[in-house]
Amino acid sequence: MKRVLLSIGISFLIVVGYLMITSVIVVLTGFDRSTILFVQLPVRLPQIVYYYFYPPSAEDFQIEMTRRKAILAFLSFVINVLLY
Repeated sequence: MKRVLLSIGISFLIVVGYLMITSVIVVLTGFDRSTILFVQLPVRLPQIVYYYFYPPSAEDFQIEMTRRKAILAFLSFVINVLLY
């Protein structure tokens, strides 16, 4: 049980650390779209798989945060923690 919790804790730190590092890289490069897509590919993998099986609807491209987008963002983070 301790190993599982340690593994989840370390993977949480890896994902959060990677997101912080990519945020700094994106800000330093001036929000270049190709750079954003390149550096966030590893953490966007669960979303890519999700959108492959469930294509986005018109609601997904709205600026406001819908319930579906919030759930997808949360599940993407959880899956990344479990994946890494």
